[in-house]
Amino acid sequence: MIDDAFKVSDEEALHMGHYLVENEGLLVGGSSAVNLVAAVKEGRGRPGSNIVTIVHDSGIRYVKKFYNE
Repeated sequence: MIDDAFKVSDEEALHMGHYLVENEGLLVGGSSAVNLVAAVKEGRGRPGSNIVTIVHDSGIRYVKKFYNE
């Protein structure tokens, strides 16, 4: 069941991807970064709740574009 939808900018997704690599050691793709930004936004609106999303792609194919500053 879908409870809500969020608009996520390219800049937010890019920031999340870089954050995850630098702080968590996770190399995720753009779609997963978008999902995680939306999950964080949802979590901020629901303190104490459990938020579930799927990290479904690797960032290995995006190294030259998504992760190249």
